[in-house]
Amino acid sequence: MDAYGITSAHRIIFYGNDHAALSIPRAAITFRIMGHDSNKIHMMQGDVDDWVQQNGPVETGPLETEKGGQKRSLRVAEDLSGWESSDTASYSGSSSLAANVLTKSDVLSIIEGKTSEQQQVTVLDARSAGRFAGTAPEPRAGLRGGHMPGAVSLPYVNLMSDGSNVAFKCMEEMRTTFDQAGVDISSDKKQKFVVSCGSGVTACHLATGLKQCGVAEEDIYYYDGAWCEWGADPDVPIVT
Repeated sequence: MDAYGITSAHRIIFYGNDHAALSIPRAAITFRIMGHDSNKIHMMQGDVDDWVQQNGPVETGPLETEKGGQKRSLRVAEDLSGWESSDTASYSGSSSLAANVLTKSDVLSIIEGKTSEQQQVTVLDARSAGRFAGTAPEPRAGLRGGHMPGAVSLPYVNLMSDGSNVAFKCMEEMRTTFDQAGVDISSDKKQKFVVSCGSGVTACHLATGLKQCGVAEEDIYYYDGAWCEWGADPDVPIVT
């Protein structure tokens, strides 16, 4: 963050092209987990081509930032190689959601009912229905098919507008999608949600949808290991 001149006071808008936009919810939630104020984190509905078509202003060329009074250009991650890790980091967030990132052991305890949690916990799986059922192959070698016991299938694309990677449905349409999947997100019901997917990316689409529909962000948990970790472990339970 320091290398790019980003501080916790900045308002951040995430955007990209249609393909890169798949990672935008993940990027936004990563900032939130680091402690960036959620009121200062935004995701653009639509991609950069939509912005250009609407005559939005654009710039070209590398980003310039300063360190020690000397400007330098940053284009890609490799350009950060000169920023020494020994430097004192000045970026610091406020209310971190790091405790909402779960390990495999955490999720296993939830599934086996070994937690002391008083609220109902629902595990949501953002992968396709075929991968959830174990009838479609996993795109990564060595992973078993199927899903965690008790998990609910909610493919992330069901929350997106017309199959887009960059635009979510309106709140009422998303509420209908959750309802059709059998997921009760009513505010009067004390419950928590664990979101998961194949690699930790599209689970963040489900988290975004939950938050947009009024679920408190402290009640949304992330299984970061995702199916890459769960499906590779022969000792954890899987249902097909």
